[in-house]
Amino acid sequence: MKFLEDLFVYKNNTEVLGLTQELNSFYVLNYFNNNVDNILIVADTLYEANKCFAAISTYTDNCFLFPMDDFIISKALATSPEFKINRLETLNKIKQGKCIVITNLMGLLHFLPSKEDFKQLSMIVKKGQTIKRDELIKILDEYGYIKDVMVSATGEYAIRGFIIDLFIIQDDHPIRIEFFGDEIDRISEFDTLTGVITSNKKNISIFPASHFV
Repeated sequence: MKFLEDLFVYKNNTEVLGLTQELNSFYVLNYFNNNVDNILIVADTLYEANKCFAAISTYTDNCFLFPMDDFIISKALATSPEFKINRLETLNKIKQGKCIVITNLMGLLHFLPSKEDFKQLSMIVKKGQTIKRDELIKILDEYGYIKDVMVSATGEYAIRGFIIDLFIIQDDHPIRIEFFGDEIDRISEFDTLTGVITSNKKNISIFPASHFV
């Protein structure tokens, strides 16, 4: 898209008006590809943020949505668990490198920990690692995971003797961690509906299930 470099002139404190949705996407992408910084796009509403995300994410995998309910009253009621997962996934992507983040006004106003603090909030668990079962459970509680009888959604964990089932944020399938004493004997991925083991893993990364730990 060499023609875009000739078409768009980027200067500090320059306001660009009158672009179509498609041209606006190209403008942002070209700026993103020619600069080292992350880009934050703030839309008026969640609907507009979703439209912008759909347009830009067509052309790049480095675009992520940070959605927040538009109305302040929703914070006093029940916020969408889907939105919460989206926000946590986006925060984890920001830790990994350069990206474009799209949010709405309420998302911009949402209080978050610093990038440096959030970077430290992750844990690697390995097969053969020595760690007490209760110590790992305490960490899961601190990370914001919810204890349930069985896991059915991300952000949940369940305990059966020396087995911990865990549905990590960003993962498509839950994880089973089996202990032998204070040693992790086996880490495996299993099917939510059948409980059948689908694959074994040598290690996993556990990310927070909440913005605040």
